[in-house]
Amino acid sequence: QLNEAIDWKRDDEIGELIKEYNKMVGKLDESAVALAKSEREGAWREMARQVAHEIKNPLTPMKLSLQYLQKSIASKSDNVEALTAHVAKTLVEQIEHLNHIAGEFSQFANIGNPKNELVDLNEVIKQVIQLHSIDDRIHIHWNPGLKPIRINADRTHLNRLFTNLILNAMQAMPAERNVRI
Repeated sequence: QLNEAIDWKRDDEIGELIKEYNKMVGKLDESAVALAKSEREGAWREMARQVAHEIKNPLTPMKLSLQYLQKSIASKSDNVEALTAHVAKTLVEQIEHLNHIAGEFSQFANIGNPKNELVDLNEVIKQVIQLHSIDDRIHIHWNPGLKPIRINADRTHLNRLFTNLILNAMQAMPAERNVRI
């Protein structure tokens, strides 16, 4: 409830108590305003942290793909053309994810609203694993089922989910150790 100042006209002991009470009401109002401001700033900081985290997710596979392509070109691998096509496809897909993230952020109210479609979960996981398998430090073992697993979900959210899981596993390991998932 809102604390209100008391209006007292007499200059007596009760008047002194009421003056002190009114001062405390003023300080309480100032504290409430400061707390609300602090909470808003904290919420913005948290949102900025989450958006930065979401942007980093697609950047990692993009960087890994380009590094692998550079390594293949430098070693004059036979499959450079096929690898270039694969890397280009990966980059386009990850850029689409970044574009989707940017779109969601620009429409703040829509950040949590998924764009569900029929998605083969095996295909999503396969693509995420392929992106991260380029890094020699990461060894991912996955046994997909023989049949597609079709679910109604947001492809970008699923991609972020599995990318986050792999990145979290990588971050949990010391840099000098291989990551086994």
